[in-house]
Amino acid sequence: MSILKWTTPIEEMNLLRRELEGFLNTPGYSGNSSDFNPPVEVVETETHYQVRILLPGLPADQISEHVHLDATPKTLAVSGEMHPRELQPGEKVLVNQFRHGQFFKQLSFPDGVDHERIEAAYKNGVLEISLPKALAVQKRSIQIQTS
Repeated sequence: MSILKWTTPIEEMNLLRRELEGFLNTPGYSGNSSDFNPPVEVVETETHYQVRILLPGLPADQISEHVHLDATPKTLAVSGEMHPRELQPGEKVLVNQFRHGQFFKQLSFPDGVDHERIEAAYKNGVLEISLPKALAVQKRSIQIQTS
């Protein structure tokens, strides 16, 4: 059972096109792509889903301004925008393979999550989101009473 959204063949082709454009960058390329697709890792434990999203270069004090999380009992939506760094006087870009622009990721969790207890932290360019599984689906040991 997959917890990631399936993509259509057209979306796969667009992803391939973007990857090829990044590979074929030449000196002087501005890198002004409006497509930004940060890598995501999803790990499942017995009680939680752990989501990690790479957002390198985003200052920690600006994370709340640039990234937004919305959750329901079955989904997590992550959206935001990465901006290129501002050039200082006398600087010019020779090669830029950094991606920036708007992004949107939606993850589905078939077993459901306790969306009231989701926690998120941003450290060293990685957004880490902890989603506790809904209590109804968590395994629970029952103590047997003896008399």
